[in-house]
Amino acid sequence: MERVFDFDGYTVLVVEDIELNRKLIGAMLEETGINIVQAIHGADAIKILEAHLQPDIILMDVIMPVMDGNEATAKINSVDQYKNVPIVLLTAGALKGQIESARKAGCDEIILKPINSDELLNILNKLLNNANIADN
Repeated sequence: MERVFDFDGYTVLVVEDIELNRKLIGAMLEETGINIVQAIHGADAIKILEAHLQPDIILMDVIMPVMDGNEATAKINSVDQYKNVPIVLLTAGALKGQIESARKAGCDEIILKPINSDELLNILNKLLNNANIADN
């Protein structure tokens, strides 16, 4: 039996500079009902937030041009209206220093790339406190 996650009514901001990764994340989430907004780097994410998007969760790549994920995470967490929005950092590197930097920036979770869809869905479910899990 496969678990089905229902994130209807929630919005995720996906911040990822690589188009293929954005498409893969979108494919992993398409059956959940979650609204997906995309940004191509941290500065783009800040602009989207300043345009009054109120996401329920943010998936943030670490290494990006213009503004990296740690800098963007710290800036987002410095704004009162976004302090309670969970941020999940996505990284291909599991180096101790990278993880410590991500935690210091204020991320709530870290997912290593390549992203495992079960791990992503379980983390989203945990952070969104979604109780609408159905078994098929």
